[in-house]
Amino acid sequence: MTTLQGVTSPNPIALASSKGANRTSDGALVPYIPTLACALALTIATIADAEALAPWPWIIALVFIGMPHGAMDWQVHRRTMPFATTRQCIVALRPYILWMFASLILLVVAPVLTCLAFFVLTAVHFGRADIRDLPGGSDLLDRPVGQALAWSRGALVLAIPFSVDPVGAWQPFAIVTGVELLLPPSIAEAFATSVLTVTALSMAVTFALTRPRATSSRRFLIETAAACALLSLTPPLFAVGCYFLFVHAFKHSTRLVRSPSLRLKDEGETVLQGLARLHKAATPFTVPAVICVLAWATLLVAPWAVAIASASIGFYIISTLPHELLDHRAGRLEILRA
Repeated sequence: MTTLQGVTSPNPIALASSKGANRTSDGALVPYIPTLACALALTIATIADAEALAPWPWIIALVFIGMPHGAMDWQVHRRTMPFATTRQCIVALRPYILWMFASLILLVVAPVLTCLAFFVLTAVHFGRADIRDLPGGSDLLDRPVGQALAWSRGALVLAIPFSVDPVGAWQPFAIVTGVELLLPPSIAEAFATSVLTVTALSMAVTFALTRPRATSSRRFLIETAAACALLSLTPPLFAVGCYFLFVHAFKHSTRLVRSPSLRLKDEGETVLQGLARLHKAATPFTVPAVICVLAWATLLVAPWAVAIASASIGFYIISTLPHELLDHRAGRLEILRA
């Protein structure tokens, strides 16, 4: 079919076929990978030495999905300044770097307070990313009930490990800061359990009020149940590492891959192919970040694997705030909407 101008118009049947192929190439399984990964991690931890495995999700995350998804901040930052030169983008990155240095200074000067602030920020960051994964999630976060649901979901990730094993949950932070758990374990456990109770009730109420679509509701609840089982039944370092890698970072990465503005996936490509492109695009930030983590690990008094995992967490302590601020800015500009 041709138009009056002689330009060939797209064949509607071909377009429909192409869209169908896109859906097929993306794979119906992708949204369920976090749940399946949590179940697999729980199974492995049950039949193997979970304590020995505990640091490995963090080590894997240095080069696979975890650190690279954060290292994509450079690409996201560039998309917030579409008409700027590379030099202008680098100059405009100064607030990001300054926030990292400010967080590092606070970690040195007030380590416990900084870690507590990091817990709150992590709950917000994890929760907001989870809610964005729901249909209409970005719009839902503009409503107080959506924000409450996000905080509740994110807070579960930290409240469960601290209620089960407060000493183990604090261990990487003790290695990084040199400060042992200040509260007696029984009191820390009771406090974490009270927080867990409040967040669980809050999530139940706010989830009921949001009324997401049936399919999304089932997936969200099954994923939450799988994550809670993993967080309850395995060592804290292992459980939170698996959640960070397979739930938070994976879902955030697939959202980045599907973002039209980042152009990480061409028509007909799978999400996994897009993830490969993401890792390549994230290299300018990933390489120096990994070098910093490995150098920091040499200064920590712990077995080498635990030292690397702890240094990774230390790096996230100083980088999550600018990461979240940039993510929020990109969200307002609708850069990361798939």
